[in-house]
Amino acid sequence: MNPQIQAILDKAAQSLAAAKLLLDQNYMDFAASRAYYSMFYAVLGLFLRTNITPKTSKHSGIISMFDQVFILSGKMDKQFSKSLHKMFNARQVADYKELVEVTPEEADESVEAARKFIEEIKKVISTR
Repeated sequence: MNPQIQAILDKAAQSLAAAKLLLDQNYMDFAASRAYYSMFYAVLGLFLRTNITPKTSKHSGIISMFDQVFILSGKMDKQFSKSLHKMFNARQVADYKELVEVTPEEADESVEAARKFIEEIKKVISTR
């Protein structure tokens, strides 16, 4: 595998591992945020593998490109788009809403959703 792609997938794995540690230490907001970032990094790795150059660095733009190229085309199941959008919203709450907290259940769901998402991205990357 291309070293650049491997490096970004490693970053996704490290971010997911950090999310698990944060979850175990009851830092729910930070666990949800790290879980989202693990998914975001995986998408960037997928883009590298398929020679897609994002025209934006905004998260919403990256997610939109992911949806257009991989979800609307049928290359990936819609559940992964839903998961990524849900996690983006959870990250927004975790990082920017002072009076709203991510619950332990939401944080746990976030970590599990990120694990499944990364697993699927790795499958797609390995078949390309």
